[in-house]
Amino acid sequence: MPSPRAVKNLVLEIAERMRVAQENATKMLGLPPNNTPMDRARAMYDIQGYHGTGKVFDAMSENSRGVNFTTPSPDFANKYAGGEYSVEVGDSPNVIPTFARAKKVFDYENPADVKKLAQNASLGKLVS
Repeated sequence: MPSPRAVKNLVLEIAERMRVAQENATKMLGLPPNNTPMDRARAMYDIQGYHGTGKVFDAMSENSRGVNFTTPSPDFANKYAGGEYSVEVGDSPNVIPTFARAKKVFDYENPADVKKLAQNASLGKLVS
C-alpha cells in the first residue's frame, strides 16, 4: 500500500498535469481556461465513436490487423460488448467512447471501399 506522502505527491502531480493541459488547450485550441479532458478531446479529434468488447480494458491499441473497430452508435457497440455480434464473448461487457482523427474511414455503403476491402482480403491483407 502506498504511503500517504506518495499518494499526496501523485495527486499533486496529476493536478499539475491537468493545469498544464488546460493552459495549453487555452493557448493552442482556443478553449476556455476551465476546459476539461473531454473538451480537449472534442477539440482535437473529429470523429466520436464507441468501441464494444466483452473484455476489461483501459486503453485502445491496434489489433493484429493494425486497425480499431468503432461505431457512431453506442447501441451497436453494446451488441459487441454483450456478445450478440462478437465471436469472442468475455466476462465483462464494456463500451467506451472513442475519439479519432479521420485518416481512412471505411464506408460499407461505398462500393469503392467495399471493393478495396475485398481486394485486400483476397491478398491476405486488410490494411493497405
